Amino acid sequence: MLFRKSKFFKKTATLRGSQDGINALAFSEEGKFLAAAGRGGAIIWDLATLSEVTTPSALIQSKTWDAARSFNTVEWMYFREQESTHILLLGSDAGEVILLGWVPERKAFRIIQRLPPEEAGDGVISMHVYEREPSQARAYFVVATYGGRVSVRRLTLTGCHILFSTTVDYELVAVRFYPRTRDVYLFAAAGGLIACLDKETGQTIFSGRLGPETMGSICVDSTGDRFVVGTARNFEMFNFKDVGYLQTFVCRKPIVPFPKDAAFTDDGLALVGGTDYGVAAVFDVNSGAMVQTLNYPEGGLVQTVAVYTSSDTHTIAIAGSTLNRPAEVILFQKSRPSNPLPPTNSYYKIVGPQSWWLSCLILIPLALIGCHTLASIVFPQVRIHHFAL
Repeated sequence: MLFRKSKFFKKTATLRGSQDGINALAFSEEGKFLAAAGRGGAIIWDLATLSEVTTPSALIQSKTWDAARSFNTVEWMYFREQESTHILLLGSDAGEVILLGWVPERKAFRIIQRLPPEEAGDGVISMHVYEREPSQARAYFVVATYGGRVSVRRLTLTGCHILFSTTVDYELVAVRFYPRTRDVYLFAAAGGLIACLDKETGQTIFSGRLGPETMGSICVDSTGDRFVVGTARNFEMFNFKDVGYLQTFVCRKPIVPFPKDAAFTDDGLALVGGTDYGVAAVFDVNSGAMVQTLNYPEGGLVQTVAVYTSSDTHTIAIAGSTLNRPAEVILFQKSRPSNPLPPTNSYYKIVGPQSWWLSCLILIPLALIGCHTLASIVFPQVRIHHFAL
């Protein structure tokens, strides 16, 4: 196994204040904030102080449940060149997308824009951001609704503009940008259907029954090479390029057929996924084996997870998803070594770690000698849903 067994994740903090089950968790860029969203509204913590940040009252659920204050998805953007502005996006059950901006002087978030639904009451089921730290002050995000509408928008300093909006005739569970091209992948809740839309026109590039019969959650690794599907039973990993099957991460038989989130961590060597028996499970990505469980004190459904990696630390957040009770968020961390592990390619798997490093010690000096020799030669110029088990 390439997972670093010597250093397991350890509990470091408990964040309180959220209620009624959490549907989505997300760390901001640079790990400054953590946002949680669900039926009970949305809450943001400052991770330097582990305290709640002031947010607008529109994010707090009313005594009588209000779809406009119930959120299924949360995403972050970070405009470094524009005074390091943190932008939070929330998708509501009423179909609205709320954009909030961080105001350092007030140490609070304020609403900067509310995007109404294209069809009244068509709730947001999934969102995804392309490049959380966008280049050229131009950000892109995609929104999917319960009614099958998919829209891609561009956010700039002058406002938010729709690039395209289209509808599909099947139930969506998630939308994701392909990190290498910005094309949009659609994942159906049932039937294994996966489709890809052109980033500019929304025209279908391909569509087919390429995934598991039941899909409940989708996560993409940081390289854009792989994605993992939560099937309500297990987690299955695929190549992004050709949607080829790679690996299954086997969980204990679920108690309830709810999808659970997953996320890559430990520089892509590990996968953390939720369960419905009071823990989150950490898997070795290469072997598929479960290597650690992260306990949730309240037990029950731990449907939601999120991860963040800094220069020296890997952090996992897990949250409860049970209704009508407090939903604490638990943080776990492990140190990130300064020496990266070698790549998980076929050569490494064949020759083993000792031979791999020995080859490096031999080949790197030879390569340097070769570069010096070649320098003297002149050459010619020639991309909470419910399922039946």
